[in-house]
Amino acid sequence: MRFFPIAAAVVCLASPAIAAPAGPLFPKPLHLVRRIDDPVARTTHVVDEYCLGNRVISINGSRVAIVDYDRRDITEIDHADGTYSITKFEEVATARAQLPLPRAKASSNAAAKRATALRPTALGVKATTTSNRSLERWRADLSAGPEKRTVEIGIDRTIPISKEAAEVLVGAAFPYERTDEQDQILIAAAPAETALAGAKVTNANAAPAPYGLPSESVTTYEAAGVKVEIRTAVLRVDDELPPAQLLRIDPGAQRIESLYTRMRQELDELDKLPTPPPARKP
Repeated sequence: MRFFPIAAAVVCLASPAIAAPAGPLFPKPLHLVRRIDDPVARTTHVVDEYCLGNRVISINGSRVAIVDYDRRDITEIDHADGTYSITKFEEVATARAQLPLPRAKASSNAAAKRATALRPTALGVKATTTSNRSLERWRADLSAGPEKRTVEIGIDRTIPISKEAAEVLVGAAFPYERTDEQDQILIAAAPAETALAGAKVTNANAAPAPYGLPSESVTTYEAAGVKVEIRTAVLRVDDELPPAQLLRIDPGAQRIESLYTRMRQELDELDKLPTPPPARKP
């Protein structure tokens, strides 16, 4: 049996598990300043996310992650340590598939039934406490048995994006597996008539209606008297471009194995360990 420590994800980036879109994911520059509260380490991270074309660039201090959806790889640069790594999406998916975590969706049929049964509740438009914007508020209850699980969602309708871009921003696409929580965020972000009633588009030739920008989420897990809240919030939105010097690999930087590659190798090594014989009965 494998045991792994649980840690909150600081940045979750992904690529659509579909053919390349007809146009770029982000035809115009989109810069998000995102705050992420880590309930495990009890720290707060402020990350700059720059979205342009088919790339998403996340900058957290001296660390830079460049997710390229054309090349289907992730380049991670640590300017402070003088290191970098390049990982293909397939490697990330393979490493994650080896983790002994419950799968969010066992089959497409199960996913469809769940999406139909679970829909967030609209709470109206309210001002956000983290910026001067007003957000469309939603709440979804995903509780099952003794475990309580809820998601509070804030959607900014003033910033239209495509469905594929929304999936990328919430980390709900390949090489990651979509979770129930992300499903609820995407349902809330969908075009207003779809989010409220699950309406189908009647004009097949019409351009897809835009999604709203997922701007806030509070996911609460409560079981056995333990309560954990994972919070993310977009503090600012503009069209700034990333600093060019931070996107370049430093001269003399050492290429290292990425976390995903190391994790996969360690899991392979664990699988090769001999199983101890059963204890003899006295």
